[in-house]
Amino acid sequence: MNLQAARLVVLDIEKFKRQIRYCNLPNGACADMALQSHGRYEDVTEFDFMGPMGIFVENFGLPVVINECLLQSYTGILRLFPNWPVNRSAEFYSLRAVGAFLVSSRCEAGRVTFLNILSEKGTSCRLYHPYQGASVAVYEQHGETRTLVRLFSEGEILGFDTRPGGVYTVERL
Repeated sequence: MNLQAARLVVLDIEKFKRQIRYCNLPNGACADMALQSHGRYEDVTEFDFMGPMGIFVENFGLPVVINECLLQSYTGILRLFPNWPVNRSAEFYSLRAVGAFLVSSRCEAGRVTFLNILSEKGTSCRLYHPYQGASVAVYEQHGETRTLVRLFSEGEILGFDTRPGGVYTVERL
């Protein structure tokens, strides 16, 4: 349920954090043994209510919820910080995205302040405009030098062609 909520940009971050605290095991892992879909049980239910059933590996997928709050790409279009609270800073490095991209970015006060993309396969990169209406430029890094990359736009979606192994920085102008 949390993953779907993150993808729909309706995740209640505070409720999710309560769930994580509730499901924490002594070794630092989280096991969602008592929480069930459709609200049958809540974060006040006895933790080991379903203990005899064991711990299932899908319950260890909680980090994907955080990833989906930071970066979404399941449609083939990169979307930065779609479900992250605007009053909280965040950054991530090398999150894998659809299209064979490794994406790194930073957000401060609800605004993207850094965006770097490594293209593993050389596919076309498409992303929702990260700088909300401001002009942007995309540069390909070549060691100490960089070259301007041709950018195309389709409404609020920006795009550019990449090459295998290319490293690209998207900057606000």
